[in-house]
Parts: sequence; C-alpha cells; structure tokens
Amino acid sequence: MKQTFWLAAAVFTVALLGNSQNADALGCGKKCRARRAAEAQAAQDQYQRDMQYRQSQALEQQRQWQAQQDAYRAQQDAYRRQEQARWDAQQRAYEQQRAQEQARWEAQQRAEEQRYQQAQPRISYGGYDQQAVVTGNGVGAVEVDKNGVPLYDAEGKPLSDKDKALWPFRHQEIPDMPVVVTERSWTSYHEDQFSQFIAKFGAGVKAKPMRRLNYYMHDASVNQYANTEIPSVYYYSDCADLPVFLRAYFAYKNGLPMSVATDPVMNRQPYASIGTSGYDNWIANNPTKTEVSPYGNSLTRRTASNIPARQGAEKNFIKWWSSMMDATSTRTFMVSPFTPNYSALSDVYPVKMDRAGIRPGTIVHSDGHVLMVTSVFPNGDVELMDAHPDNSLQFKTLDPSKLMRERPDRAYGFFRFRSATAVGGTTYFDPTTGKTAIAGATIQLDGDQKLYQQGVWSLEQWMGPNSAVAPGQRVDPNQWKVAYKDIGFFELLRANLSTRVETADGASNDLLVSLCNDLKQRVADIEAAGSLPTQPRPQALPQNIYNAEPTWEQFATPSRDGRTRQAILNLPGLIVKNFKNGVRNQYKMSYAGSAQSYQQQILQMWAQQDNSCRVTYRNSAGQPVTIGFSELVARAPRMSFDYADCPEKRWGASDQEIAATCRDSDSGGRWYRAQTSMRNGGGKTNENGTIVVRSDRPISSISIVIG
Repeated sequence: MKQTFWLAAAVFTVALLGNSQNADALGCGKKCRARRAAEAQAAQDQYQRDMQYRQSQALEQQRQWQAQQDAYRAQQDAYRRQEQARWDAQQRAYEQQRAQEQARWEAQQRAEEQRYQQAQPRISYGGYDQQAVVTGNGVGAVEVDKNGVPLYDAEGKPLSDKDKALWPFRHQEIPDMPVVVTERSWTSYHEDQFSQFIAKFGAGVKAKPMRRLNYYMHDASVNQYANTEIPSVYYYSDCADLPVFLRAYFAYKNGLPMSVATDPVMNRQPYASIGTSGYDNWIANNPTKTEVSPYGNSLTRRTASNIPARQGAEKNFIKWWSSMMDATSTRTFMVSPFTPNYSALSDVYPVKMDRAGIRPGTIVHSDGHVLMVTSVFPNGDVELMDAHPDNSLQFKTLDPSKLMRERPDRAYGFFRFRSATAVGGTTYFDPTTGKTAIAGATIQLDGDQKLYQQGVWSLEQWMGPNSAVAPGQRVDPNQWKVAYKDIGFFELLRANLSTRVETADGASNDLLVSLCNDLKQRVADIEAAGSLPTQPRPQALPQNIYNAEPTWEQFATPSRDGRTRQAILNLPGLIVKNFKNGVRNQYKMSYAGSAQSYQQQILQMWAQQDNSCRVTYRNSAGQPVTIGFSELVARAPRMSFDYADCPEKRWGASDQEIAATCRDSDSGGRWYRAQTSMRNGGGKTNENGTIVVRSDRPISSISIVIG
C-alpha cells in the first residue's frame, strides 16, 4: 500500500512537471512532445500571420503615401497649368493691346507725316535725315516729337532717349505736394507696412508687365495710395532709383524721415579680399569710373533730407524726389559693408539669408543692376521687379543669372533699408495733416552694431552659412572664395526660405517656367526699338556695351540677354543638383524615384513647355513669327542684343529667314557676325577690362546627365 502511494505520487509529480517549464529536465513522453510540437507550430503560424499583417500594413501605408504624393503632384501640376494658362491669357491680352497701340501709333505717325510733309523743312544732324516738327516762331522755334518732347538739346545735339523718357517728369507743372514729417522714427510696424506696400506693387507689375512707372502709380490695383494721387503728376525711375523712389514715396505718404547716400568714390584697394595687379592697373587708368569699380566704392556723405529747416519751408515731393534721383545710382549700391563709414552713411545693410531678411522690400544688387524682392513663396522661390531707363517695369524670378556671386568688395547680394530716426529739432502743428510735424532735425540711421545685436545684420552671404562675423571685425581675405564650397549658395538660400519640403521635379519645373517668362518679356524689349534698325547705324559700338549712352542703354539688351543666356547655361547643372539633393533629402528637397524616372519627368516637363511656352514677334515685313520653347533655347546664341539689328537677328532666326525678310542697315551681316563672341559671353569684363566668356560650351547643346 505504501509503495502504491509513492508510485502514484511520483506519477502525479511527473505529470504535473510535464506541464511546466522544467518538463524537459525530467523528460517528456510522446504525447507531451506532440503537444509541444503543435504549440510551437501554432506559435510559428501566428508569427507568420503577424509578419504578413505588418507587411500588408506597411504596403498599405506606402500606397497611401504614394497616393498622397501623386495627389500632391497632380495638385501642383494643376496649379502650374492654371498659372501658366493665366499668364498666357494675360500675355495674349497684353500682346493684343500692344498691337492695337502700335497700330494706332503708326496711324497717327502716318497722318502726322502726311500733314507736315510739305510744310516742314528737311534737316540733317549727325548723318540722320529727320522730318522735324517745329513749334514756336522765329528764333525761338523748338523741334519736338509727336508727344511734345524736344528732339534736340540747347546745343543742337539729338536728345538722348533716356532724356526723352525723363522729359515729362522734368518739365511737368509741379502741383502743391508738401512733404510733412510727422513721425520721429521708422518702427517695426512701418517696416512691415512698407513690405506690404511693395508686395502689392510687385503683384501689380507681374499682372501688367512692361508698363511705365507712371501708369502703375495711378493704378489703385497696384499703388495703394493711388486714390490720393493728383492725376496730372508724372513719375519716373530707372533701375537703381526704383527702390529709393518707392521708399521715398512711402515715407512721403506716412510722414516718415528719409535721406540718401551720395558722392561715392572708388576704392583703390580691397577691404575684404586680395588685390590683383590687373585691377590695380585698371584703377590707375580709370580712377573715376565708379560704376564698374573692381574693388567697389566708399561713401562720403548723405543728402536730400526731407525734414524742413523750419515751419513753412516744407519741400515739394516732386522736387525732393528729383534731388534724390540725381544722388542715387548703382554706384551708391556698390559699397561693401567692410568699407569705412559704411554704418553711418549707407542707406542699406546686409541681411541674413532667411525669411525675415529676404522679404518684400529687400534689395538685390548684382553686376550693375538693382532689383527689388516682391514676394517669397513657401517653396523658397523669390520674385523680383526692376525698372529700366525707358521708365518701364518688369517682374522676374530669382535664379543664379539674376545675382552674380563676386568678392564682397563689390557688394552683390541682399540688402534692406536702414530704419531712420529724426533727432533733435523742433515741432509745430501742421494744419494740412492735423498732426504735430518736425522741423530742424537731423536724420540718424540704425547702425551696424545695433542691427547686429538685433540679429538682422549678417555677412553670411560672403563669409558662409551662419557666419558670426561682427561689424568691424577683420576677416580672412580668401574666406569668400571657399565659404560656399561645401554647400551651394542658392541651395542654402532656397532651403532657408522654404517652409516645406519641395520635390526635385517640382523645383526643376519652376526653373523652366521662370526661363519661359524671361524669354516672353524679351518681346517688349525688342519691340521698343521700333524703326531704329532701318536708320543709319552708328559707326562703332559703345566702348562698354553694358554701360553706354542712353539710346544704347534703352534699346540694346546685352545685360538682359546675358542673364537669360546664363540662366540657360545654368539649367542642366541646377536640374541635376535638384535630383541629388532630393534623393539625399537635404536642403528641404525630396525625391523618391530613380534617376531614370526623374530624367523622364524632365523630358515630359520640357515637352509641356514646348506646347505652352511660345513667343510671337513680328519680322521686318510685319508678319507674325511664333517660336516654341526648344527653338528659343537653341536660338539663344544667335539672339542679337544690338538695337540696330532687325527683329530676325534679334530673335536668332536662320540665315535663310534673315536673307528673306530682314530689313536693316547691316544688309551683309558684317556687324551681326562680328558680335558673335559678345553674344555668347555670359560675363562683362575681367580685371583687364576686356570682355570675358563665363562658359566654354555652346548654349544650343543642352544635355542633362543624371545618376
């Protein structure tokens, strides 16, 4: 009985342990092993089911993400098509309007020529045989054009075309427009309001491009103060004047203090780079050519304060602006932050490359040209506007062709106006505004140190990302050469300005659209030359084709064409950069596809531009000629910048087309052929003052290799 009990107890213990983790240690029977195998198989099956579920979930998430990406791309494509359609409609309406205006003008010209043909004398000046329109009697007779603008100056020389554009401004009947300063200082509120003013103005220029400044100033959809304007007032500005004019106009409308820098002198040595013998020799031979100073300029004084000396001595806005316009030029912008007295005398300061520094109202100075930021988009794109000697305004999109990278001494980059404060003086009640006004005060600008402490003054445009160089601090003269060696300047700029991750294909499509817009705006540039190609050609080109007499400056397009050609040359490299940054997910750029799919997308986008981007011009016979996007790019090396060339040459037509319809004074094409190297030069001059070419490849051979 005792043995039976212990045997039963042992069996029970073993059975109990067989269900525990220690069963293996004591042995397991056939049923036990079968059960454990079944349990292991069940666990393995459950694991497989779990893995399949997780994989299906991951695939579903991937499908959802891809669907979102496809929807986003479709939305972007729809938006771009909508914007392109809107632009094309505006362009067609604009071209139709210009054609109507041209037809009316030609009809008026024919009527006037017929009217005066018998009554007026034939006269000749400088080889040009012109039909003069004479007004007045006897010795006081003045020869004018159909708009009443004199043809000749007091010495009998033909009036320059810039002076003709300026004439309505200089000779208008000036109404009572007193400048009353009622605010002591520009505050952050005023600066924000100024940005909004520029943003609206720029949107108006984009909607109605190539009108004259005076048109925009009286259009309430562009100028928020247009309803307060006197209809008879005529406004004028060219490229360097435009930012200063709009700043002065805003100050005038808001009672804010303002003055401008003037009288720049050429720097004889660099302040932030290393000099070269070629530059030194050039300066010795050209000590007064501050417009092309190789080491930039320095400022000597400020002028044109709008604060009156006393009550009753308020300045008239038109006269005040005229004095500011005479003081301002690209020379006053070519002043480096490293030069003496920069903090006290310069109108502007260098900004950080972020959305606080680069916003509507920011100035872009580049290679003898000044533009103004009008909008910054969430993807980092920057839109600009600029003015030209004929008083017309254009809009553009920022790309490397619009902002040349150079040594910091020449101050090519982004700047904002310094806030001004009226210091001292007296106050009086002004009955016209009903406010307390300021007289006898001096104007003090926010200095570099104050702006640096506020975190808005920065030299990172030249010294590199996140540069902490303080005002007055010495720098390595070679730093600017290597500052953007590891990261591209424009890549960093776009990343800093973007508020979202952009797709590489979307960014590349934006480049194509921007190039298309530049080419379309060229139509008005060439039409402006009118009948000049049929007149006798000057005996020689200007010594400097980029900075010459007003007739050349107004109608020739070497700088504008050069920027367009440079944009074409930059295009393949930028498209490849977008892909590389996208697959690496850097600089707020993404791309999930392969190199082959990206290249296919680029080809599709290019084909889309061929379908939508077309330019129509009229040849010498008055017949419309339409060119597609690919042909425009291929023609770029042949497009003439010379206003004396016929439209066929200006648009780079074939030799057969030129021979068939071209009508200009260069019938044999000798001048056109001689300018070939100039047309294909992306640059202006080197340190020896000779024309240089920035690219060693033909523009017509565009190939994109990705991988």
